[in-house]
Amino acid sequence: MRAKIKSALRDLCVGISRLSKRSDRLLILYYHSIDERRGVKFYLKTPPEVFVEQIKILKDNYNVVSLGKLIMQIKRKKRLDKSIVITFDDGFKDNYTTAYPILYKLDLPATFFITTGFVNKRGYMDWKDLKELKESGFEIGSHTVTHPRLSELPRYKIDEELRISKETLEMRLDEEIKLFAAPYGDSKSVNDDVIELAKRYYECCCLTQGYFGIDPSNVDLYRLKRTPAMPDVYEFKLTIDGYAGLWLWLYEKLIILKNEKLKLTKI
Repeated sequence: MRAKIKSALRDLCVGISRLSKRSDRLLILYYHSIDERRGVKFYLKTPPEVFVEQIKILKDNYNVVSLGKLIMQIKRKKRLDKSIVITFDDGFKDNYTTAYPILYKLDLPATFFITTGFVNKRGYMDWKDLKELKESGFEIGSHTVTHPRLSELPRYKIDEELRISKETLEMRLDEEIKLFAAPYGDSKSVNDDVIELAKRYYECCCLTQGYFGIDPSNVDLYRLKRTPAMPDVYEFKLTIDGYAGLWLWLYEKLIILKNEKLKLTKI
């Protein structure tokens, strides 16, 4: 029953979206783990077979560019045809063992945002993995040291999270780190202090909640809203074709309501 209700709501949202004129938008997709959807963090996972199909769709039908190239084009005020960027958060080990070989084989760029405090820990990449990614032409960005909700920290702690993660990556990988993605990336986790300090250390600040993509005529490099790569091929196609925005927005709201209800039942 729940699956039928979810499907009906999704189809309603997509139907409404199809009625409006679709404008070309930039999409910065974000993944976390590329693994089977089970275990404690199942909600962060995209099954490998689904990931392969999604990446092939992008390869065959869309203009996939690196985040660095997109930023360069924005700064130079070049015409931005509909482009898609692939990113990964946290630095899960399967980003190296599963996603990397697929992307490398298909010659598609991607950016890996690394939480430096997770490196070498179980389930995450080590420095050798990250060096190979870098040497293979993939971009490495910062995702802080400890993955906190930055808005809950005092300004000096936010500074430490952004600065130390950058310094650690630069020392270990021997290259300048210019890209940053804020943990969680929602409006409750990023405040003015975060944006100001990101401007001090990086060329961009990537967020989340990019349900409708990015308007190419109005891009803020320090509020680059990214779009979730849904772990379902049909919903993924809807997303990249520009019809899933309303559904993505509603789906997140429903998850928040569900979590709040679970909290109340535990009190």
